[in-house]
Amino acid sequence: AGAAATSQQCTKFVAAGDPANENIERRLTGNDGGASQHSSDDGAPPFDTLHESVQGMFDKLEERKQEREEEREEKEELHDSVLEMFDKLKESHERRIERKTTRKVEQAECAIDVSQATFMLARSAAEIHGITYHCVTDYDVHPCGGSVLGLIASLSLTTMFLSNTVSECPGALDYRAECASGVSQIITGISETAAAIFEMYDACPTPTTVRNEDQPADADA
Repeated sequence: AGAAATSQQCTKFVAAGDPANENIERRLTGNDGGASQHSSDDGAPPFDTLHESVQGMFDKLEERKQEREEEREEKEELHDSVLEMFDKLKESHERRIERKTTRKVEQAECAIDVSQATFMLARSAAEIHGITYHCVTDYDVHPCGGSVLGLIASLSLTTMFLSNTVSECPGALDYRAECASGVSQIITGISETAAAIFEMYDACPTPTTVRNEDQPADADA
């Protein structure tokens, strides 16, 4: 009995036997009015407060998740914008290279057309010489007609090549020059065809000429 009294009065268990400590008494007797359902023996916060804290934590996690989704969408939009920018730069570079290549081709065609126009002028001079000989000095209808038509064809070709240079040399399309080039080309084709017909009459023998050449020289005697 003395030992029990000593242990009760002199140790930490003295509070268990103190009737003044109503909390301890209620916990021991189980008559805490349901408070034990919402709080623990160590003074923890009530269940509602803990529930609110946990709910707030989940809400913050959800907000953080939404923020990360928005950041990811922004990064994807930025990535797509950068890719689109590079695609446009690539297309612009390809168009620039294509224009440079086209321009070089036009410059080459310009040089060729100028050379051909010069050559056609020289041919026109030769055709004028042929007209002087066949139509004046030693008149012959077929060579004379061929030389005249050859002169028209030469001048038409000169016009065609010079019209082409109007568009090709500066690198700017000129519809009037293109129209003049097409018309000159038609005139050239018609003149060359007519000149070839005159040359055929002069070069190809007729049946009468063949019979006369086949007869012996003394047949008329």
